[in-house]
Amino acid sequence: EIYGDGSQTRDFIYIDDLIEAVMLAATTPGIGGETFQIASNKETTLDEMVELLLLAFDEAEIDRPVVIKGESRLGDVKRNYSDTTKAWKILGWEVHAELDKGLAATLKSLAE
Repeated sequence: EIYGDGSQTRDFIYIDDLIEAVMLAATTPGIGGETFQIASNKETTLDEMVELLLLAFDEAEIDRPVVIKGESRLGDVKRNYSDTTKAWKILGWEVHAELDKGLAATLKSLAE
């Protein structure tokens, strides 16, 4: 279920990219107390993400879920994305997995 019209945005990241960033933050000398935004640095609407997710279901030959849109939730964030410049400059980190590839890999791991 999508709460709202699907135009709200998020910044999705594949777990392997997140783990790499956390490991770099934990092992890079001299950065104690620093805060980093770790994300894909791309704003994606929920509708766009669902389209990619449904394609990933098709490619994995898994039955598509039914997608419904419900009422917006009070206080829901309309736009959410991150600037990962600091992580790139200090940690040398950047995202590797595009959203469609991350979704496909996630579905593959769940099907195993």
